[in-house]
Amino acid sequence: MPHTLRSLVLIITLLTLSATPSEARSPQGRHVIGILQTADLKTSRATVLPRDKTVAVAFVWNRHTVFNAGAETVSAERLKAGVRIDVIMHSPFFGEPFATKVTFLDSIAKN
Repeated sequence: MPHTLRSLVLIITLLTLSATPSEARSPQGRHVIGILQTADLKTSRATVLPRDKTVAVAFVWNRHTVFNAGAETVSAERLKAGVRIDVIMHSPFFGEPFATKVTFLDSIAKN
């Protein structure tokens, strides 16, 4: 009996050590396309109402976030309520959802 128990423990140990690590979330962000509801340049926070949704989604941005209008890079100051945007958003396990890229979809944002 001790030999069988020892073999069982050895097999379980080998199986446990041979398992590969996995991640629970994708490293790519998700696209949220909708109408910008609010944008606070001082706190770097905004909310967007996704198309076909009734609840706005909040996100923050930082100095690494890229803002595009057409083919050019623009500043966050172009964030105005009512503009259609495409946000690449990440939702970390801890902390607030954050944007890595914001693309302005309306021609108004280019002016």
